[in-house]
Amino acid sequence: MITQTEEEALITQAKVNAMAYRQPIIDRLDRQTEKGIRKYGDTIDKAGHLKNGTERLEYLAEELIDALVYIEDIKANGAGMEQLIQELSSEWAAYKEALETIRKILLDTLHMNNPVAMVRWSTITVADPMKVVELTRYVTDWYEKDRDRLAELLMEKNEA
Repeated sequence: MITQTEEEALITQAKVNAMAYRQPIIDRLDRQTEKGIRKYGDTIDKAGHLKNGTERLEYLAEELIDALVYIEDIKANGAGMEQLIQELSSEWAAYKEALETIRKILLDTLHMNNPVAMVRWSTITVADPMKVVELTRYVTDWYEKDRDRLAELLMEKNEA
C-alpha cells in the first residue's frame, strides 16, 4: 500500500513526464552533451576547459548574445512567418471542410446501406483525420465486399 505522500509524488512525476516540451529538451541536452564530449573530451563539469567562474560567465554571456541575435532575426522576419501561418491556416480550413464533406458522404452511405455500422462511426469528427481515414477504409472495404457479392449473385443468375 502506498502512502499519500508517495501517491502525490507519483502524480507529480506523471505530470512532469507528460509535459509537452520535456522530451525535446532532454533530447537537445543529450545532443549538446555528446557534442561537448566530442569537442572537449568530457562533459562540461569534468572537461575543465572553463577554468574559473569568470570564464564560465563569459561563455554564458557569449551564448546569451547568440540567443539575442536569434531573437532579433525572428523579430525581423516575423512578418513573413505570420503570413505563412495565415496561409497554412487557410489551407487547413479548406482541408477540414473537404474532410467534413467526405465524412458526411461516408456516413450517408452507411446510413442508407448499413445503419448498424453508421451508429458506430457517427461520433467521429474531422478533428481526428485518422478516424476519417479509417472510416474511408471501412466503407471502401464494405463496398468492395458488397460489389463482389453482387457480382457473384449476377453470375449465378446468368448461369441459371
